[in-house]
Amino acid sequence: MLLVTHDLRLAEHIAYNLIYLEQGKIFEEGLGLKCWRDLKLRHSGASWQCPKKERSRQSGEPARCSIDLVQLVYAYGLILLAVALSRIRQIGQEKQMLWASIRMVSQLIAVGYLLHLVFAVRSPILVVMMLLAMTGFSLQVAGSRIKKRMPHFYRVMGSSIFIGCGAVTFYFCLLVVGYSPWYDPRYLIPLAGMIIGNAMNGASLAAERLSSEMHDRSEEIEAALCLGANARQASEPAVRAAYIASLIPTMNTMAATGIVALPE
Repeated sequence: MLLVTHDLRLAEHIAYNLIYLEQGKIFEEGLGLKCWRDLKLRHSGASWQCPKKERSRQSGEPARCSIDLVQLVYAYGLILLAVALSRIRQIGQEKQMLWASIRMVSQLIAVGYLLHLVFAVRSPILVVMMLLAMTGFSLQVAGSRIKKRMPHFYRVMGSSIFIGCGAVTFYFCLLVVGYSPWYDPRYLIPLAGMIIGNAMNGASLAAERLSSEMHDRSEEIEAALCLGANARQASEPAVRAAYIASLIPTMNTMAATGIVALPE
């Protein structure tokens, strides 16, 4: 079959898909989808495009949902409701909640425009630099939520997130997922983002609980030190309580996965 067209998009589409004619209909198969259009549509000048619903149904891919500006305003109304409740109850977190929500929306918009550039990177050095930037950003976010920081807070938490997340990420990339090359940003960046995000939440809870436990148990710790215990032994109950608190989100997620929370 010879198809002559002046439509550049149609020509590019045909170049990347298998096009064949059968019983008066044009079939296309490629990129995980298969659909057809009547041959007479081609002569009428209609653009070559498979319907979205038909494409999703025949390819087995999940349907995509687009959100317009009005729907985004509706979603943002829930945040304003939470801010209003915080104001009524005099919690004192209204500005922080508004700033975090504005920051979230702006960052998602920026990522939407830059994500194709990130996934196009083919240099392992640039990919590792992105991971370091993500780690530094998570450290800044976690530290900004803690009012009473322990000595050497950023050094301890930064080294913990960097070593822990780095080891777990490359373990999954090399042994569990096993894709090649290992620095492919299409897989490494999203996987590292999930791991770093979970580690940031756990580290924030641990640091906050440790600070509270050390303050509440100050007399107990001082008494233990006076009785001959070293610093590690005197602070062991507070450290244990902080460790347990850091595991709460992860344990809840694992316990609810498959019934409440479904993996994507």
